[in-house]
Formats: sequence, C-alpha cells, structure tokens
Amino acid sequence: MPEETPNSYIQANNQNVTKSTKLVYNTTVKYVCWPGYTVAYGNATRTCNENMEWTGSVPNCVEIVCPTLKAPANCDLTINGTNLNSTALYKCHFGYRIKNILVDKFENNVLRRRCNESAMWNREEPICECESRESS
Repeated sequence: MPEETPNSYIQANNQNVTKSTKLVYNTTVKYVCWPGYTVAYGNATRTCNENMEWTGSVPNCVEIVCPTLKAPANCDLTINGTNLNSTALYKCHFGYRIKNILVDKFENNVLRRRCNESAMWNREEPICECESRESS
C-alpha cells in the first residue's frame, strides 16, 4: 500500500483505497486532497512499478490560503478569512464609487471577492474614486 499523507485519501480505479485493497503491479493510485487543500509538492498520482515500489514521491496536501488583503484608499474592507471560499467585501466610502470594475447597481457600490482553488482572489481589487457632480 502506498504511504498515506495528512489531509487526503487515496483512490485506485475511482475507489477509496483501504488496508485490505489489493494493489498489484502497474496499479495507479491518486491522492485526493480534502476540500480546501491542494497538493503543494510530491506526486498526486503514483504507479506500482515492476519492483513493487511506488513511483514518484508522497504528495503533501496543504491548506489553500489566499494572500492577505489591505483596504484600498477610500474603501472599507471586511474579510471573513483567507482560506478557500472566504470572502472579502469592499465598500467605497460615502461620496465614492467603484470605478475600475462593473458592479451591479443593486449591490450598492459593494464588491465581493472570493478565495478560489488557485489560492487567488477572484476579480481585481476595486479603485474607489470621488463621484463627479454633473452640472445642470
């Protein structure tokens, strides 16, 4: 049986591998990280070779963490974490509007971003600019 690694489970032929699973020459196994984790290094797939040894190295599943965010000028930022699916809520100060990103008019000049599987925040950071006063 291939070595186990924290925060994951092992599959062969789309079935979970247990201590009683028979794994023979040329069997390929796949390490599946728990939700919210990703393979940082090592091999997510390994094959039993002719010497009855596993190819590659044991993968390491690490938590998906997005970079820390800072509030841009003239904006309030509320974050509920930096791990997978965490959200960041940007709201421009009174008299300012988000200028660089199209925001739905029903969102009251609020932008929501989410930490995704690539450990990146979706959408770009907003720029809050002073609302122009149109003269009549």
